Amino acid sequence: REDVKKAIGLFPANIEFRWDSDFENFLAKEKRRKKIRRQDTIEYYKKLFKENLEGKQLTPELVDFVVKHRNKWLRNIFRHYIQYLYHKRKIPLETFGWVMEVVPARTYEDKVKIFRIDLDLLRKTMEFLKQRHELYYLYYLLMYFSGIRLEHVVRLVAEYRPEEVVYVDMMDEYTQRLVCFEKFCRYYLGYKGGKPCDWVYFPKELVELLERYGGTKRDRSKVSDYARYHNLLRPKYLRKLHWQIGKKVVRDKDVLRFIQSRFGELKISEERYADLLSDADEEYPRLAEALRRGLEDTEYLKHLLLNKRAKKNRSPAHGSSS
Repeated sequence: REDVKKAIGLFPANIEFRWDSDFENFLAKEKRRKKIRRQDTIEYYKKLFKENLEGKQLTPELVDFVVKHRNKWLRNIFRHYIQYLYHKRKIPLETFGWVMEVVPARTYEDKVKIFRIDLDLLRKTMEFLKQRHELYYLYYLLMYFSGIRLEHVVRLVAEYRPEEVVYVDMMDEYTQRLVCFEKFCRYYLGYKGGKPCDWVYFPKELVELLERYGGTKRDRSKVSDYARYHNLLRPKYLRKLHWQIGKKVVRDKDVLRFIQSRFGELKISEERYADLLSDADEEYPRLAEALRRGLEDTEYLKHLLLNKRAKKNRSPAHGSSS
């Protein structure tokens, strides 16, 4: 390739491809755009890397090899490593720019993801769980009103310690885990694992159920199995539904991302964190009210989801914490 021949002068000597823990950390935490945290994705990339790139020198010939390789995922992991090398200042900007231009990212088919959520099934599910399995009913209510994942709801209930005082780095201050306002509460889970979760927002009336079941441990897979066996709405769809409803009610998507602990999509400084927390406290009562009405009136929920935006009827202020 002519463009490869022209680039020979752009390549520093002795740049070798090595998969190590520092590169894995870059993929999961330091990569500029979408972080890669799923263990199965990491393992697949590692296997592909070891088979095709491990120990090889960065040369125009290697670039040509990657571009022509039949497995287009190799382009992705190659580009990630080039970003890593540039991040570590091991290659100059000129080399980085040229390689990223010559090696295109893997192309994706233009598919529209359709998440069909049966709103009547949502209501049936809630009524069924309320009568038959109160713990799972609590799980579903927390997911529906907070938008957080099942794994975090299960952890919250199992480790529920409302009066425990913890230090929150991003606030640079101490707080009780459970902070309640006039109509809602938020609980600081502070989970920093692969899929982090900070605050969990929910209506104040759920505290009674939390007090009843706090400390109860369940395997999250059992919850999904139970829903499948009884033909109930799957847990994963509650987060998706919460997001769709939230977009109609919450004016700033970053605030909604904060409420759902979508930190992979947010770049947050301490100052920004405090602003988002304050904004979330202000916006959440409106969101909770829309969610509450949606449980009581399926037609309202359908109308809300089909319209571009909910009317901006401001709810009363959330009041002071107690």
